[in-house]
Amino acid sequence: MHVVEKNSGLSLFIQQFYGMLVKRVTNTVRRWLLTTSQLLVPVIFTIISVVVIRTLPGPGDSPPLRLDLSRLPNSVVAYSSGVNGTRLADAYASYVRDHFSSVRLAYVNNISGYESDPDVLRYLASEGKRSIGTYNNRYSIACAMFDDVDLTAVHNGTVDKARMFFNNQGYHASAISLNTFANALLRQELGLRGASLLTVNHPMPRSVKDTASDEMNYGFQGFAIAVDLQFGMSFLAASFVLFVIRERSSKSKHSQFVSGVGTATFWCATFVWDIINYLAPCFAVLIVFAAFDVEAFTGGGRFADIFLLMLLYGWGVLPLMYLLSFIFTVPSTGLVWLTMFNIFSGNVFCVFFVLHYRMSQLSK
Repeated sequence: MHVVEKNSGLSLFIQQFYGMLVKRVTNTVRRWLLTTSQLLVPVIFTIISVVVIRTLPGPGDSPPLRLDLSRLPNSVVAYSSGVNGTRLADAYASYVRDHFSSVRLAYVNNISGYESDPDVLRYLASEGKRSIGTYNNRYSIACAMFDDVDLTAVHNGTVDKARMFFNNQGYHASAISLNTFANALLRQELGLRGASLLTVNHPMPRSVKDTASDEMNYGFQGFAIAVDLQFGMSFLAASFVLFVIRERSSKSKHSQFVSGVGTATFWCATFVWDIINYLAPCFAVLIVFAAFDVEAFTGGGRFADIFLLMLLYGWGVLPLMYLLSFIFTVPSTGLVWLTMFNIFSGNVFCVFFVLHYRMSQLSK
């Protein structure tokens, strides 16, 4: 007799559980907009955070820099020459013209008002007064070639001299100015248009301390992704209270209890279906991690650990959301406040953990 009652009780529980599960499935299908947002919001936050992390440059030694006018596109190079220095000026102009098509040459000797006194500094000062912004963006280097008396020669003669100028708004402008004149001088002496000098700045490699600091900071990219993912998961966890609050505020839950549905049946069916809905965004987030090959979450066999962590988070946060849902009578209000609660509590603990980890690393 007791066996029959136990079987009938279990059968009644299964029937009620199945009925409640069907109701939840029907509610999910009808409210497809909420279901879609539950899937997309965590995925979108994850994709945004991963794209930002991938876009930012990672730690590493600074690359070598080629120091020539290719680093100063669309610039203006002003130059002048003395009476006997036109050959060197022609070599200077031909080098710039042959190698850097975007650079515009300004031969001060041919500019109106400077024919009798081709003073490069006076020309640059006038251009700066006209527009200081254009001057700093366009005028980076200049060169003044002039004749000087050679007192060491047996017969009084002249020697070509030059003075290079640079705009200190650019860190490498001085080296570029020297390199440009050196190539002009090489072209004049050899007479070869294809010959040129290449100047490269090779930065010093990072020290051991800088390398360790960069690697430690690079490891915090995983924490940055976790913080961004927390926003999406906070909304996901809070969204499951909409059904619970709506059932209670509309008295539908009370009608079901009066009709014989047990408390355990109601909450078990609700929890099982919510866990199933919760797993879909989790799998989508894992697919994003695998697609972008996020080492902090997929490398070293951590893929299964992340899935287990998400599963445990859902297992713990859903009952908490059910408990807090009794505070609210309006579903939308409960969604907003519980989302804010999840974001605040999750980020506070995450930041606390990061700071604790940082201090422990610095103390070593």
